[in-house]
Amino acid sequence: MDIQLTHLDEYKMRHDEIIQYIQEIYRTQLWGAIVIGYVYTWLILNKRKIPFRFIWFIPSIAILICAFKCLDLTIRINHIGKYLQLIEEVAFGGDVKLPGYEHFKLNYQTGMDTFSEAFSWIAWGFIVLGSFKVSQLLSAKPTHNRVLPNEKQEKLE
Repeated sequence: MDIQLTHLDEYKMRHDEIIQYIQEIYRTQLWGAIVIGYVYTWLILNKRKIPFRFIWFIPSIAILICAFKCLDLTIRINHIGKYLQLIEEVAFGGDVKLPGYEHFKLNYQTGMDTFSEAFSWIAWGFIVLGSFKVSQLLSAKPTHNRVLPNEKQEKLE
């Protein structure tokens, strides 16, 4: 059986791979947010039962893992995009009007991908740092005893 792949077949396979990676990024963000929200909720509701302070940092570590997974997928997408540019050069040659999408992005969307990636990583950074700060604040033991206004205070006699 003689099966010969064409550039078009390879292009379609790599394009589908990019789509799968993009969907995986969305799934990572969605399930990460759901799990982290659940863990923080459980921690807050069970604050007095938590024996070790480091448990409060599990959501922060999970966010960091999600960020690295998204980074890995983004790097893979960029590598495939560069490979698709090579296929486009062979398939489209020097066609100025229809250079292929990866070449089109380079020529007409200057800086858009770079801006989007930079914005995403700045947002991830704030989320990770914010999560560590929230975990730090929520895990801290109270330093003083407060009496709420509606509570009765016992008089010392």
